Amino acid sequence: MRILATNDDGVHAPGLWALVRALKPLGEVIVSAPDRDRSGIGSALTLRGPIRAAKLLSPVDGVNAHAIDGTPGDAVLIGINELAGGPVDLVVSGINPGNNGGEEIRLSGTVGAALHAHLNGIPALAVSTHTAEDADADLVQTVLRAMAAGMVSIGAGTPLFLNLNFPVIDPASCARHQHEAIPAPTAGVLLTNPFPGPVFDNIAYGRRDGRLSFWNARHLALKRADVLPADSDLFALVNGYVSVTSLDDKLSRASPSAIVDTVVRMAAEAISTPG
Repeated sequence: MRILATNDDGVHAPGLWALVRALKPLGEVIVSAPDRDRSGIGSALTLRGPIRAAKLLSPVDGVNAHAIDGTPGDAVLIGINELAGGPVDLVVSGINPGNNGGEEIRLSGTVGAALHAHLNGIPALAVSTHTAEDADADLVQTVLRAMAAGMVSIGAGTPLFLNLNFPVIDPASCARHQHEAIPAPTAGVLLTNPFPGPVFDNIAYGRRDGRLSFWNARHLALKRADVLPADSDLFALVNGYVSVTSLDDKLSRASPSAIVDTVVRMAAEAISTPG
């Protein structure tokens, strides 16, 4: 199995290498990721000017790693066409520190990178945890391996496009956690829809280095657990479930699929029978 790993936080982000460590037991892993943080860039591509790739010394033995001076989408396209050394069976993007659910998926570079793999006929998985510290959790690593293996073996020939989000695993790592009670993250796995609530962009401003600067603080309009749709990704996360959303090329919920149901079941079984 040949897997391309990428992200939108940059090739040196800890979450990317947590992802590589999770996937390495499954086969050959190649890294092609932006050379710097490109969060919030969605599915953008570089259409003017050259894109350069630099080979890196990988912190994981046996993994070829490349830094791309472009977007996450650029990294995927260059990775699958030029750097992988052969056909790619699966592209996995992440692990993003912070959930990508609801309307946020349209802005997410993590999801945008996976979209380009899907558009090129390759199964793709976008992965996010609630906090950066959760990326190395045993639960995350176990579920990730189960889903990646299932997407390739069960979904062979089908360009599945899944968005995987984990709830809070270690509440102590989330100093600004908004919910009063978080069930154990072993509550299970739910197949979900993107939460349809609107987002608001709050622009703050101030002076930095003597210059007027602006910051965009985007947030969903609704996060109360008691009013979230029960089939939504945010409902799953607030109630301690792992959320899996099957997406189409328009970043909407894909049509029901027995293959997706099977992959989700494999993830649930990985939680109930770890190791």
